[in-house]
This record gives sequence, C-alpha cells and structure tokens, in this order.
Amino acid sequence: MSFKKSLGLLLASTAIGCAESDPAEFFETRVRPVLANNCYSCHTNSKLGGLEVDSRGALLKGGKSGPAIVPGKPADSLLIKAVAQIEPRLKMPMGGSKLKDTEIADLSHWIEIGAPWPESKQLSTAVNAQKGFVLTPERRSLWSLQPLQKPSVPSVRDASWVRNSIDSFVLAKLEQEGMKPLAPANRRTLIRRATYDLIGLPPTPEEIEAFEGDNSPNAYEKVVDRLLASPHYGERWARHWMDVARYADGDGPEDKPKAKAKGARGMTFVGYGMTRDGYANTWRYRDWLVEAFNRDMPYDTFIKSQIAADLLPDQKDKTRLLPGLGLFGLGPWNTGDCVVYNESRAEERDTRIDILSKGVLGLTVTCARCHDHKYDPISQKDYYALGGIFYASGYKEYNLATASQIEQRQKYDALVKEKQVELGEFIDASAVGVAEMLAGQTTRYMIASRAILQSKTKIDSPSVAAAEKLDPETLRRWVKYLRSSERQHTYLREWDALIARGGADADAERLAGEFQKLVLSIIAEKKEADAANNEMKKHYKPDPNEAFVQLPGDLMQFELFQFKHNLIEKAIDPKKYYVWLDVVQGPPAARVDDFGKRTGIFEYKGDDLLRFYTSAQKAKLDSLEAQLETLARGPAPPAYAYVMGLGELARPSNMKINVRGNPNNLGEEVPRGFPAVLAGTAGDPLPFTEGSGRLQLAEAVVKHPITARVMANRIWMEHFGRGIVGTTTNFGVMGDRPSNPKLLEYLASRFVEDKWSMKALTREIMLSSTYQLSYGTAGPNAAKDPDNYLLWRANLRRLDSEELRDSLLFVAGTLDERLGGPGVSLNDPDNKKRTVYARTPRSAPNRLLLLFDFPDPNISLDQRSATNVPQQGLFFMNSDLMWQEAGTVASRVISEGDDKAGIEKEYRLLFGRTPAPAEIQAGLQFLAAAEKDSGARKGAWQEFTQALLSSGEFNYIN
Repeated sequence: MSFKKSLGLLLASTAIGCAESDPAEFFETRVRPVLANNCYSCHTNSKLGGLEVDSRGALLKGGKSGPAIVPGKPADSLLIKAVAQIEPRLKMPMGGSKLKDTEIADLSHWIEIGAPWPESKQLSTAVNAQKGFVLTPERRSLWSLQPLQKPSVPSVRDASWVRNSIDSFVLAKLEQEGMKPLAPANRRTLIRRATYDLIGLPPTPEEIEAFEGDNSPNAYEKVVDRLLASPHYGERWARHWMDVARYADGDGPEDKPKAKAKGARGMTFVGYGMTRDGYANTWRYRDWLVEAFNRDMPYDTFIKSQIAADLLPDQKDKTRLLPGLGLFGLGPWNTGDCVVYNESRAEERDTRIDILSKGVLGLTVTCARCHDHKYDPISQKDYYALGGIFYASGYKEYNLATASQIEQRQKYDALVKEKQVELGEFIDASAVGVAEMLAGQTTRYMIASRAILQSKTKIDSPSVAAAEKLDPETLRRWVKYLRSSERQHTYLREWDALIARGGADADAERLAGEFQKLVLSIIAEKKEADAANNEMKKHYKPDPNEAFVQLPGDLMQFELFQFKHNLIEKAIDPKKYYVWLDVVQGPPAARVDDFGKRTGIFEYKGDDLLRFYTSAQKAKLDSLEAQLETLARGPAPPAYAYVMGLGELARPSNMKINVRGNPNNLGEEVPRGFPAVLAGTAGDPLPFTEGSGRLQLAEAVVKHPITARVMANRIWMEHFGRGIVGTTTNFGVMGDRPSNPKLLEYLASRFVEDKWSMKALTREIMLSSTYQLSYGTAGPNAAKDPDNYLLWRANLRRLDSEELRDSLLFVAGTLDERLGGPGVSLNDPDNKKRTVYARTPRSAPNRLLLLFDFPDPNISLDQRSATNVPQQGLFFMNSDLMWQEAGTVASRVISEGDDKAGIEKEYRLLFGRTPAPAEIQAGLQFLAAAEKDSGARKGAWQEFTQALLSSGEFNYIN
C-alpha cells in the first residue's frame, strides 16, 4: 500500500473528531503538545539539521532537507514522512519511540487544513515579554469574565415593532445600521418553527389549522406555552445538552447476539476484566436530563447536580439528583488490557476538564494541559488545580436496589463471567490445538503447494487436496502464502530459492520438514509463554502504595501493572513471532495496527473451527455451552438499577503538574482549586480543601457570571442557529466577540433574575418579534449584513439527524412516543422510539446519524456543523427507511379512485397546507406515469410520497 493511501486511511480514522474542532484549539491541544514533547529538544535553539519547529515560518523554511511542511499536502510534507518513519534515512523522533497513530493523524490533519499557527490577538508585547504566568489587569479585563451588568433597554424609532425588551436591543442595532427587519412569518411557518424548536417534531395538521383559526391576541403565546409543557420538550432539549456532555453508551456490540449455542458468550457484553456490562445504566443519565428539562430544573441546580449531587446539602430528595453525576461518571473510560495507567487516567481527567470548561464556562482550559494558555488568562497550575478535583474523585455506582438484590445479582454475574471465561479459554486453546494438529502436516501442505505452483498446466487446488487427503481451504492458503516471497522472517529463503530454480524433490522434502519442526517448536514456545503471562495476570499483586482505580463493570486497574508486566512478560523471538502470525494465528485486535491485519494459515474460528474438533472436544464445547444456556434461560436475579457517577476518595490528594503534559514527568504539586482569574486571586488558583473539592467547585461555577452568559448564549443559539457569541464554547481571547453585547448581558441577567429558569428565558425569546421574523431577503440588509448577525430576518436550517428520523416516523404514524428506558439500536427495525433514545456506542455512532452531522461523542460540542454532501441526497433516494416510511405514509392518505383527494391529504399531512393547482396537476401526472411503469397504484403512491418526503419543504425550517 502506498504512503499516501496509508496516510489517507489514518486520516479517515480521526476525521470526525478533527472536523468538529476549532483550528486554534485543535492546534493548542493536539499539535503543539506533540511538537513540544517530541521535537523541541532538538529543533529549537539547537537547530539540528538546520531545522526549527517552534513556529509556522520555521517549519515552512525547513532545514537542510527542505521545507518541513507543505500546507494542504501532508503526504508531501517531510515532517509527516519523518514521524511516519517510512524512509530509512528520515526516522523521527531520533532515538525515541515512534509517534502514536493518532498523533501522526493529528499532525497530518493540521497540515491538511493549512497548518494554522494562531497568534494572540490582544496580548500586549509587554505581557508576551514577561517570563512565567502573570495575571495582568489587561488579562483580567477579558469581556466575558466581568460581573453581569444588566443594561437599560434602548429606545427605538419604530416602537410598534417591539414586543418585549429583546426586540429593543435587536432593533436598536438594526436602526443604527440603517436597516429594517423583514415582515413577520405567516402562522403556518411560525408554528412549524416553534414546534420543531421546542419538541423536535412537526406540528399536526389539526394544530396548524387551530392556530391559523385562532384570532385571539394571545394565540401564539398559547402555542408556546403548550409546547413548553409538552413532555417532548425535555426530549428535544436534553439532546442539546447531550452534545455538550458527549453522551454515549458503552462500546459493546450494537446488536448483542442471542444466547444460543456458540453465541451464549454474548448474552452480556463483558469487556476486558469486567464481570458485567458496566455501561448498561448510562440511559438513566439521559432520562434524568429529559426530566430535568421538563421540570424546568433551575440551571444552577442542574449544573451543581452534575458536579456534586452526592454532596449537595439541604436537598429533600437527593436521590432524584444523583443521576446527574453521569456527566462525568459515564466516561469515557480506558479499559483495554494494553492501557498505560497514568496516561489513561490523564486522558480521562482531560475529558472532564474539557466538558466543564468549554460546556459550562466557555473557556478552553485544556489548552493549558502542557503549558500556560497562550491566549487566555489560564495557567498550567489552573489546569492541574481543576484536574486535582477529578484526581481526588473516583468512579462510583449509586445503587437503587436493596443490598440483598445487589448481592444476588453480583453472584450471578460472577458465575456468568466465570463460565464465559471458561468457554472463551477453551475455544482459544482449541484453536491453537487445531493449528498445532495441522502444523504436524506442514510438510505435506508445502509439497502439495509446490506441485501446484511449479506445474506447467493449471492444477485445481481442491482436486490436489482431495488426492493428498488435505484440507482444501488450508491448502489454498498455503499456495497463496508460498506464491509470494515477501515475508518478515528469513526461515523460508532456501525454500524460495529452491522453488525459483526448480530444485530436487529430496531438497524440497528436507526444507519442508525443517520448517515443520520450526513451526511446531514455535507453537510450543508460544503456548508456554502465553500460559506464564496469563498466570501472572490472574495472580497479580499490587504494591502496598500502588495507585488503583475502580471502573465500570467491576473492573479494577492498577498503576504499575503494565510496567511490571512488561518487565517480566515472556515473549518469543520477533522473527519466530512473525512465523506465528503468518502460519498459526494473526495478531489480536488490539495489535492489528502494529502487525497489520492478517489471518494465520492454520487459524480457524467459529463453525470453521468445529469441523476440526475431535469427539471429545465437541462434547466439551457442548457441555460448556449447555451450562451457559442454562444460566441464560434460568431464573436469573433481576439486574439491579444504579446510576453512574463520581464519588469521594477516602484520601483525596493533589496533583502534580505534568511537565509538557506528560503524566510520567511530574513537577510541583498544585492544590485542588479554581482558576485564579475566575476566583479573583492574585495569580494562583483558589484552593479547595473540602474533600475532593467538587462541592466547592459546583458553587464557584454557578456564582461566576460567565456561566450565565454561556448558557443564555446557548439557548439563543438553539433558536437562531447562531449564538450572539458565535463560538459557543469559547468566550476567550480567540473566540468571537458578541454581535450584540448589550443583548447578551440582558439575557444573562434575566436568566439569573428568573431563578435560572431555562423555560422562562426560552419563552421570552420566542415571544419576541425577532424570533417571529420571516425568512427572505432585502437588498440593503443583505449588502450590509449578509450573514444576518444583526437578525433582520429568520435563518433557514435543515432538520438535524434526530428530527429527520423522528419526523419520518411521526408523519407515518409509527412513532413510539413513550418516554425513557434503555437505549435500543437504530439497526433494530422494530425500534420506533425517538432517536434521542437510540443506543449510541462511543466509538461507532449510527451511520444514518453521522450522515446528517451527528456529533462525535468523543468531543464536547454544542454547535453542530451543517454539511451538504451527495450521500445525503442518495439517502433520500435509496434508504430503506425512507422507502418503508413512504409506504406507510402513502397508506394513510391514499383514497380509493380519488388521487386528487389523496394528494391534498398528503400535502396537509406533510406540509400543513393545501397544494396549489399546479402542484395537484404535477402530482396526478407523476402518479399516472409511475403507475404505468410499475403497474401498481400503491407503488406509484409510495414513489410520490418518497419524493415529497425528500423535498426541501419537508426537510428545512424557515
């Protein structure tokens, strides 16, 4: 495979995460740390090879070998070639380990987007010249950090347009620019916009007609109040917050296999070291969010519950708040068997700081993980002060069942795990046993392969296998393997030479016999090493002061396990290991990136393995499966309910600064606390001393004015498509400035005045004339404000992925509107619940959702991108979902012998209006032509309905 093709695959694996990131933040969090940790020691002042890498200009200039980067072309950039180590003379870092694939992908993506190297917009030369972190008055003066000051409502010339104070702030800006707002939207457009914004579903034809026929002055107000009271409101707005919280379920299989023979292992998903699926209760956090929005939980309580619900005082029903701890308790957690403890825990803390700082505080604090923030007044100490709070908080399950129920279920889970492990170990061992049996016939397979390869006439491989009494598939694999001489070991060089020169049969027999002895010896050596390593894992004993962590699924991980494991782990010679990979078994899934995807010649799985079993092996397999089957079918204790969260550690301690972000290179200790610029201290973080500090953190967060600004801006953004601050998660130096600062201050102040009521702020926004504007254009306005920052019109937006699927089910009459419950895969054809309840694996969200810009659940994000790609059009044309729901809709509207009535009914159902005469005529012509082509009236109607469901009128909101 070419380097460019390999690089393309590598980039594709991280495309989602990269695409969602702000370029400046992406550089600071994903690129600069890699350069600092791996390149600066040789390529700053030392200028090895004439190259410096501490500025964009230096990289473009390059060294003795030429420019280090070619913006937009990572495959042509020397930097990427060096770190990918594809050329013998150019392997970097010098003397160090090769960069991780993700780090190479990050550098490649950075170059692909033009290699942005942001510089501060506002920091003065004096500040930049100072050494160390200094909180100057200039840094403290950042607009978003100032106390809230509710502005007076401005006067406007056209007071008749103003419905509430929001309009005064908007109109004052427009009049200042000599602009006028467009006319109000018609009622059908307005109710559709409001209904989607508040509950994520279309209005029914009856609701539209009722609103259009209501002549009372408060008709629209009644619509808004009805929608705010709908239980579907919580579903829609919880999904917005789930983007921020990077909500996801576990990474178990999307569709769990049923408990049948050879599938019983999958009756519960158990990852490495787990006794049960530790993510089975993630949905309780999602349901808590739905309820919180429906109850209009005050936003300050909403935030405090997600940080420290277990510690909040004076709460009558604390149990009701505990599921909120899922914000940090759901993960992601690094649970693989190859994780490095310190690095894994550092990554987990970083995600929590990221959610808190961007999602709640609107600051990119994680940019300070490796160094003081280059732009915002956040020091590396501030980062590790926050990190210390999570360092002193451990994963905890808050059980909602009795002690006896929990004990019974835990015993059952342990027994299931024991049987699953026993079955898995038997299958794995028998697979090696089969390979060993076949390896005893290596000589015969090689000689038969030689006959096929050297025959002047084409010999059929299956016929040779039958004549020689060999397994045909295994012989086919041998022929393919021996046909190529490109191998990563040297043991077959003589054989290859013999084949090339057409050597004697006796020499072939001798060489094949020698290779057979080698393979058998390698199998014996590998089995011995694996047995010793497995015993070490089973009987691992931590050191007295060794750190450990409790993770979901009863998984315990220890700080020094990987280190000690690597010290005493038995391994076979690397050249012999390549023989193992080629002939016996390919690499495990966790090592495919290291050794390439391959299947050993003697490697068989599943039913293919069974055909080699002896009668004793089959009996053993049947017995083990029967035991699991009995457990699966038997009266199992019910799975107990619990919520996932964080809890206090018995001995909370502080963190030490990770020098250059490296958790294995520790600096000075930093007390747990709150960033200095937010706390108003002289320069060091405000220390927290009560337990982990989570309760103090919760109180400090909601007291700071930036918290109200961020959420008020987010609520505004969800109604207008863009926030008053366009960078909704970055209110820092590199973020956007408010397009209407006084309006933002007004909204944030009103938010706090109304006791943090999210519904109250939403209601005020929606009752404004600004929200009720029509979509359209006006020459002078479009010239002065083409992007509509000043809100002289409504914005056009497409339905998001959830709205699209839910709307299809809704108009088809098949939507299951029941609230809550465990997540169900969207691949399940019987799943008709709203998309917010879909099961979302963190590593592989549903493809339909991703197609329509569903966010990467590994990234905290609250402003989705809006792409327009050909695949979306192909979805409307070819999707089974579209075709199926089109048929169901058609069956609702089709009338016997009266296509005109059917068209009118369908337009009313899908668009909430009566079709124009030209539309009726076009529809009749379409139906006639389609029926003539297909010969079926029902099929013609299904095609017609699919076309309407694919239209912009159905899929866009104006």
